[in-house]
Formats: sequence, C-alpha cells, structure tokens
Amino acid sequence: MKATLIIPAYNEEDRISEVVLSSFDAVFVDEIIVVSDGSTDRTVEVVQSLLHQDTRLKVLALPDNKGKASAMRQGVLDAKNSIVVFMDADLKGVQGKHIDLMVMPVVNGHVDMCIGRLLSKKFWSTAAQVISPWLSGQRALKKELFLSIQDTDKLRMGIEMALHRYSKQHKIPFKYVFLRGVSNTHKERKMGVLQGAVARARMYREIGSAIWAPGKRLKLKNYHFKKIYMRKMKRLFLKRSRKKTIDEKE
Repeated sequence: MKATLIIPAYNEEDRISEVVLSSFDAVFVDEIIVVSDGSTDRTVEVVQSLLHQDTRLKVLALPDNKGKASAMRQGVLDAKNSIVVFMDADLKGVQGKHIDLMVMPVVNGHVDMCIGRLLSKKFWSTAAQVISPWLSGQRALKKELFLSIQDTDKLRMGIEMALHRYSKQHKIPFKYVFLRGVSNTHKERKMGVLQGAVARARMYREIGSAIWAPGKRLKLKNYHFKKIYMRKMKRLFLKRSRKKTIDEKE
C-alpha cells in the first residue's frame, strides 16, 4: 500500500523546491500533489519546472487563497490513495526517509494517524513542537479521517488543532515520531518582522477558533489546558518578536 503526499503552499517560491525534491526519495509515496493556495508569486512555476523529474508529481493551482485547511482538503479529494501524508512547504532538512517514517505506522495498520515532530538545532522550531506537538503540519493519516472534519473551509490554520480534537474525542489511535534534523522557516524570516508578526497573530487566532469551536461544550480539564496553551503561545510569540526585532536592528 502506498500514500499520497500533499504539500499545501502559499507564496513559497524560494522554499518549495527543497521539499518537493526530497519527496522523490520517499519509498511509500506513489503520488505527490502540491496545492498552491492562490499563490501570487512563482510557486506554481517552480513546481512545474520539476514535473519532468518525477512522474508522481503534479500541481493544483487554486485561483484564490482560502487557507491551509481548504488547500489540504482539495489535495485529499484529488488523492488516489486511501492514506495521505502532509508536509509543509517551508521545511529545511527534510528527506524522503522522514516521510516514510510517518507513513509506515499507518500503512502497517498500527495507528490511523502518525504525527511528525520537528527536532533540530533551531531552538524555536523544536520548542514549539515541545509545547504543542499536535499542531505539527507533518502527519500521515487515513483519508477518511481527514474527511470526517467538518467545515474545513473555515478552519484555515486551525486544521491541525481540529484533527487533534477529533482524534481525542473519537479515540482515534495515533502516535508521534521525531523528524530529526528538520526545521521550518519562521514567518518573520519569510515576510519580515512586522508582516510576519501579523501573520503569526492571525495563525494563533485561527488555531484558537478551532479550540473553541462553536457548538462544543468544554470540559473543565480541557478549559484549563486551553488557558495554559494560549498563555504559552502568547509568551512564545512575544519572545520571538523581540528577538527578531533585535536581530533586524543589528
């Protein structure tokens, strides 16, 4: 059994090729779909320039930016396999073996979802995974599990939180694996300090919306967890913004 790799991307022309090229070495993948979520740069053109290198690769160019969750759903609907694996488009140090590491437990039937935790020498990438590993954008899962999530078009960056919440509520078996040597590119580095900070704040808001989804009654223990989580995210965001500001001045 093989899996379909889905890479949602928005304005990642400078980073997408590294992730795509690394995926060519994945043994358990026989389809690779890059979904451009209304990118306004050359993301689509960069991927198209790689099409001749591997027949498994194709690109879906969505006309409008509707958010990560919507792009992921389009990829899932287009996927031919019953197992899908997601990778962010801005990763550094990723290799085909990392993709296989996430896919194998699902292919073997041990779990329905396997989440990859980034582990590298980059402090902020690793720290964020320690605080909230369930928010990782790297995961393999059964296609039917993803399609069980309601209102994905509204979730945007809150899709990982929604998947985690659904899995816990329905007792879906899942596990974590470490993706050693892999890190992501922070929004402040991609967009600059100001625009990156705005984008990060928007991301946290979308994650918060998934946590406090309408129509769901919070249990007391979950309420305390959510307060702690949001406090940690706020502290991490402020520290990162201050550090980036100091680096820019220097």
